[in-house]
Amino acid sequence: MEATLTRPTACCCRALTSSALTSSSSTSRLAALSRPSLLSGVRQKSTKARHKAALNIPPHPTFFADRSSEDHIIFNPPSSAPSVFHTPFKFLPKSDPRRRAMFDAHLFASSVTTKFANPTSSSESSSTAPTAEDLPKVLERDDPMAKNHSLTKEDVEEMRRLRLEDPVNNSVKSLAKQFGCSVMFVMMCVRAPAEHREKVHVLPHQAARERWGPKKREAREARQRRVEMLMKGEL
Repeated sequence: MEATLTRPTACCCRALTSSALTSSSSTSRLAALSRPSLLSGVRQKSTKARHKAALNIPPHPTFFADRSSEDHIIFNPPSSAPSVFHTPFKFLPKSDPRRRAMFDAHLFASSVTTKFANPTSSSESSSTAPTAEDLPKVLERDDPMAKNHSLTKEDVEEMRRLRLEDPVNNSVKSLAKQFGCSVMFVMMCVRAPAEHREKVHVLPHQAARERWGPKKREAREARQRRVEMLMKGEL
């Protein structure tokens, strides 16, 4: 006789099977975590911390002199092909012709012989002494930083007249070059007319000021008031 399962009985069997699988998987996971070998991680070289064992490399023995032996020379050549032009003088044999050539080039060529004048032959040396015509001419260069600030009152008035007549052509730099003084001196003596200052400093920025909001406009007005108070000594 074959057994048939109705729909409620099949649902109950499926729920019991899933719960049994879940309980078995959780039990196996807890058993695996309870092992001490899996809890302790394995250290790899790809970790962030420095691996001391990998860097514990002893240096080359040529960098340490043998204390038991006598004094000796250690020569560590560079990591390149040897050349006959860079062989140290100490390592050349005595029969090598380069030894004598290097000795003459480095010792005899660097020596300078100084000749002192004989005090007894002062008349002869004075006749052979170079004159001013024999010496080269001294180059006289104008110092660009040297400025003349000793201007008269008439010069200052002329400077002011030129500045007021045509402030565009008679700029501060052109007046300083014309009268031979510094730009700071011209700015101290002469001031451009109010129309020119408004045209240069106010009108180019008028369109940008019209786009200001109320907060920025109030901040700029407060800044101007603070500057005025600072000039008056109120701050």
